[in-house]
Amino acid sequence: SSRVLWTLAVTQFKFPNMGSEFAATNATIGSVGTIIFAVLTVVGLILVQVIPNKDKGLNRLLVSTTGFCLWIIWFTTFMFQANPVVGPPVRPAPEH
Repeated sequence: SSRVLWTLAVTQFKFPNMGSEFAATNATIGSVGTIIFAVLTVVGLILVQVIPNKDKGLNRLLVSTTGFCLWIIWFTTFMFQANPVVGPPVRPAPEH
């Protein structure tokens, strides 16, 4: 029943100011999450350039690697929750 509730919650979610016909799906939620991580990574790379430090090349590498690793962890967790491979076993109802 929780999977049914989750499916209803995801399919009934409406983005504001996008019209009543636009419902969120796994693809749109995944795209929004990917854009958020990309923006955060770019902001980090801009901060590396602005803040004075000795080794900007190393810091750019660290920020971009951190952004990618955080995104891949979020993305795999999101995909496993959105499309579970293993579910609870279905047992036939007992006969009375």
